[in-house]
Amino acid sequence: MCFLQIDDFDGIILGMDDNNTHFNELGWYTASKEAYIKSVNDCVNLRVNLLKLKTQVLEYFKELRRFQDEGLSFDDFGFITINEADLETPSFGSTMAIRKARISDNNSECNKYITKGVKVLLSDGNQYDFTYELEDQINFEQLKRLIDSKSFLNELIPLHASGQNELLHVTVDEFNFVYNKLIENKFYHLYKLYHVNEFVKELTKSEEVSQYRYEHRVPEKYADDVKRHTDFIKNLLK
Repeated sequence: MCFLQIDDFDGIILGMDDNNTHFNELGWYTASKEAYIKSVNDCVNLRVNLLKLKTQVLEYFKELRRFQDEGLSFDDFGFITINEADLETPSFGSTMAIRKARISDNNSECNKYITKGVKVLLSDGNQYDFTYELEDQINFEQLKRLIDSKSFLNELIPLHASGQNELLHVTVDEFNFVYNKLIENKFYHLYKLYHVNEFVKELTKSEEVSQYRYEHRVPEKYADDVKRHTDFIKNLLK
């Protein structure tokens, strides 16, 4: 009970009993100010806990609705019920598992596209492949910082391209061009991955989820966002 009242005769009246309370002349429980404060805090904590419980209940029903949308049902005790005939259907109750697997595949494919790097046309008229594995990323970042620390650099920069036995010697502008292309490619795929996974989470049929692939075009509803975010990176690199 959280009933509180001021007692004109003996301190603070509490609608609850504890070791610090006693009866006054009117038969009310009375207590010190400390006990009163404690009781108020107890009431506040109780209300907070009730709000948390309400949130958990709402989340439970939201999750329950999602399970039901995916073909699962629950009995009165909260257990999943499955008909034997449904077990013969490969897609029954598997949408969540398929979605999880598809998102995992998307993450792997995105990483492949990033580490594969880019093909760049240089001033000698040839195209070169530049990978972006973890070691490449470290090397490019270190070299970029060294170059940017020089106010004027007139020398050619030795740079390794995939499949080339000899080092290339490129200008500062060419190095920055290669570097920028690698960064643009990285963030394009990171932005694409985010929106593609959001799209997969929205799909409700297991067939749709299983058929979608990362290499497919960005869903139309997200295409503008991916382009806008990538253009933002391009402007930062200018």
